[in-house]
Amino acid sequence: MRVKKNVIRDGVQLWECTGCKQFLPAEAFYPHKDNRISGITARCKSCHTQQNIKTRDPDNARRVNREYMRRLRQTNPEKVRLREKLAARNRPKTEKMKVREVFNHAMVSGKIIKPSNCSQCGKLRKVTAHHDDYSKPLEVRWLCYECHGRQTVIDRGH
Repeated sequence: MRVKKNVIRDGVQLWECTGCKQFLPAEAFYPHKDNRISGITARCKSCHTQQNIKTRDPDNARRVNREYMRRLRQTNPEKVRLREKLAARNRPKTEKMKVREVFNHAMVSGKIIKPSNCSQCGKLRKVTAHHDDYSKPLEVRWLCYECHGRQTVIDRGH
């Protein structure tokens, strides 16, 4: 464990926050029993709170996970393919999957043509089909990955 820097100014012991790099009194930090030297956390209360908000933000978590999976697919595509194949095999056949089969068959047969723009944001990107109603398997909205992810969260009510 790295020893935290401390200084004494005007008779008050100040500790350096690893986040903002400011020297603050011990009261500006949360107590931390595992830190035997100072007994306080490495980050001040303000930096600690900002980090917690950032890591608990669902949009940020999705973005971080998307970037991680993109890097993993580039560095080790076989591992990702095997993982997805095993997950698909163990997944039960739901109404959603049956609708996707019907839709994919219509795509392959040429009944449905895939556009190149997102119908929500209008950007020229790779798009995927989004079903608003699974009872209508051929009625879809074409959304980019980001808009589709946001729409899925809205549909689930999160």
